[in-house]
Amino acid sequence: MRRAAALLVVGVALLASGGPAAADPPRPTNYRSEVTGAEPPLPPEVDVRVVGGDAFLELTVARGTVVVVPDYGQEPTADAAPYLRFEADGTVRRNERSQARAVNDDRYGRTDEVPDPDAPPRWTVVAHDGRYTWHDHRIHW
Repeated sequence: MRRAAALLVVGVALLASGGPAAADPPRPTNYRSEVTGAEPPLPPEVDVRVVGGDAFLELTVARGTVVVVPDYGQEPTADAAPYLRFEADGTVRRNERSQARAVNDDRYGRTDEVPDPDAPPRWTVVAHDGRYTWHDHRIHW
């Protein structure tokens, strides 16, 4: 009986844990991307890796650290609206009006949506643990 209860708990945990929303599963492809460096160099509180060959980029940021991921075609400046913000408390926010959000929803970047680059950001909380995984077209071409 105890074993059956343990299996049920594991089964429920597996069913309850989901992958990235609205995305393909992180399975290997015929492509492979690697993170070989970053500019500026990443501090030890930040970890980045490729998941599924070239399917997803996963960024993990330790509490107490703030990281901004720029939108496509932008230099990270104070005026530029970023794609993602990793807050010091572990909250991760995604700019729903970013070009990256529109393009990243499809593995091949197909979208009819054309975000207004001058529109103010519209933030959505996508994680609370300082970790977020997304399909990013900058890691393959």
